[in-house]
Amino acid sequence: MALRELYEKHIADKDPLNIEPELAQCRAIFQDFIERYDEWRAALLDWHESYRSGGAAYSDAVRNLRDTIATKDVAKIQAALKELEEAARAVSGKPTQILDQADAYRILSEITKIVERIERIKAQNAISRPDLLRLMSEMGRVVERHVTDEETRNKIRDGWLEIHIA
Repeated sequence: MALRELYEKHIADKDPLNIEPELAQCRAIFQDFIERYDEWRAALLDWHESYRSGGAAYSDAVRNLRDTIATKDVAKIQAALKELEEAARAVSGKPTQILDQADAYRILSEITKIVERIERIKAQNAISRPDLLRLMSEMGRVVERHVTDEETRNKIRDGWLEIHIA
C-alpha cells in the first residue's frame, strides 16, 4: 500500500486507541523469529564449516588467478577464473539474514510495553477495588443517614449483597 492509502486507513479507524492489533503483530514477529532461529543457526554453522573445508581452495584459486593475470595468457586466465568460480560455489550459501538473540529480547520487550500500554488504557476507565469499597461504604452511610425504616435499610443491604460484580 502507498503511504497515502495507509494514512487514510488509519485516519478512518473507528478505534484508533486500540493497539491490540499491534500487539498481535509483535507477537507474530516474535514467534516467527523463534521458529526460524534454529534453521538460521544451522545455515550459519554450515556456511562457516564450508570455509574450513573449502576456504583454502578459494584462497588458492584467488592467488592462482593473480599469478595468472601477470602472464597475460587469456586461456590460463579463463581457466583460473573458472577455478575461482568453482571454489566460490563451494563456500557460498551464506545466510542472507543474521538473527541475533538480542533482537528477540527487543521484540519481547516491545510486546511487554504494548501490553502495559493496553492495561494502562483499560485501567483509566476502571474503578479500583479500594475505590469501589470506599464508594460502597459511603453509599451505606447515606442510606443509614436518610432511610429511617430498618426493614427498608435491610432490603437495600440485602439487595447490594446479592449483586455479583464480574
